[in-house]
Amino acid sequence: MFRRNKLYISLEENCVRLLLGRADGKRVFVEGFAALSLEEGLGRARDAGDLFAVGERIKNLAQEQGLSAKRYMVVLDRRGIVARTARVPVLKPRLLDRFLRNEMGSFLPVDPEEYVSDYAVLQMVEEGNEKYYQVFLAGVPRFMVEQVGVMAQAWDAYVEAVEVAPRSVLRLFQRSSQPDSLVLNLRADGGFVMVMEKRGLLVYADLPFASLAGVEAGEVAREVRGYLDFYSSRNQGKTIDQVRLAGQAGCDGEWVRELAEFLPVPVEMLAASGVGLAVCGRRAEAFSQAECAYAALIGALLRKG
Repeated sequence: MFRRNKLYISLEENCVRLLLGRADGKRVFVEGFAALSLEEGLGRARDAGDLFAVGERIKNLAQEQGLSAKRYMVVLDRRGIVARTARVPVLKPRLLDRFLRNEMGSFLPVDPEEYVSDYAVLQMVEEGNEKYYQVFLAGVPRFMVEQVGVMAQAWDAYVEAVEVAPRSVLRLFQRSSQPDSLVLNLRADGGFVMVMEKRGLLVYADLPFASLAGVEAGEVAREVRGYLDFYSSRNQGKTIDQVRLAGQAGCDGEWVRELAEFLPVPVEMLAASGVGLAVCGRRAEAFSQAECAYAALIGALLRKG
């Protein structure tokens, strides 16, 4: 079945990224991409008029770059998101939904007045004679979701889904030959670290840097080492397969080289080819120089539906 192109939009604190494309099996088709810098940042208290203006800037950029689509998907790649995976009983869909809605507070320690929570079933797993669902759970600050709603009023398209960056990145590793990995997403506002184990999310956390300006590779490496040690403690001393860098700063080869000097595992940029995907399409060649910064959007592009 032919899949139409969609416009995938990543909202960072100080940057918006656009990716027009589609997926077909192990191939992703990139027909266009662009980025928009936000001098003031999205913040928490921007008024509706300012946010609508940001939405118009996004629409204008898409038109200028020929990124035309009737359906959009938004990925939130900002600080303050809470995410994890968990094993839950195998239940019929309606019972599972009721169970998770009732128990969400025990899985995600967030204030329901301040956060919007949701889940997705990743896969069925077996342990002994028991079967479980592995589910992804996320809590998003409510104001972020509301901001998307205001910006979307400026778009002449249907927003079919809003997803968080850790879910998108996790999807990249569902079919990888090295599913146990640490992803370090380096953005202007610091970024996040996520550790994947057996195709599930072991840890997700914002980096403790409000900005990467003036931050040395050794400081970042010390943070990463703590997560590497945690993984090893759970796996009888085994070392994680690799560290993959994503985000705009992660595309900087200097970060890769410097972190490799401090860390005891291979450090590489997160590219589609590294997780078993082939990039095709009209802008594939140009995209190869920037895809590390668009890692979350590549993962979103693999979403079914």
